[in-house]
Amino acid sequence: MPFAPASGTKFLRQRKPPRSSFGMCRSGTLVAGIIVATSSAAFLAGGCAAPSARRSPGIAIESQITPQPVRVGAATASLKPADGGEGAISGARIALEADMSHPGMSPAFGEAKEIAAGHYQGRVTFTMAGDWVLLLHITLPDGQKIKRPINVGNVQAS
Repeated sequence: MPFAPASGTKFLRQRKPPRSSFGMCRSGTLVAGIIVATSSAAFLAGGCAAPSARRSPGIAIESQITPQPVRVGAATASLKPADGGEGAISGARIALEADMSHPGMSPAFGEAKEIAAGHYQGRVTFTMAGDWVLLLHITLPDGQKIKRPINVGNVQAS
């Protein structure tokens, strides 16, 4: 039994919008949503890689950190970046960033200088024992920038 309002006026039913055979409004809300989602996915898939990943150069970096075993305090990183087809890379700039593998610790910074053609050396200070990652920020002679991590595990107490 329908309810009548207290004012005594007739009870009016609200009309529902017409539905299509798929159980959705004829306005095409679902179709519009699918189009937006599909075009957004295509846009994101096309260009969300970092520039260094899109133009991934075949650069290998030979590295050595001394003293061994690595201890808390100053350490020397010897680096030899090489291009797969052209050999040693000379004239690059390499910034060093040492980060602990867990959050909350301040990073340590340094710079590697070219001491011979294609051979770089820099110092960084490990402030506490544990696992570190030495992140190389490399600017190649042509201006291209790349980043390469070096895992420095088990830095020991002095």
